Amino acid sequence: MTTAVPGDRRPVVTLVVAVPAACVAFQLNASMLSPALVTTAREPGTDDAAAETGAAHDVVDAR
Repeated sequence: MTTAVPGDRRPVVTLVVAVPAACVAFQLNASMLSPALVTTAREPGTDDAAAETGAAHDVVDAR
């Protein structure tokens, strides 16, 4: 393990790069999930609660 030398900015630069990258990844994930919830809710045999919890795949066709 290396110790930080006073004046070494590598940990700060790493943090400044990692935090915005994590924010972008989180928002990208959220933007792809939102349309999928609408599509899942429109499928036969599902409702909004099933779409949000992922229980839509557990619905059995009762024909």
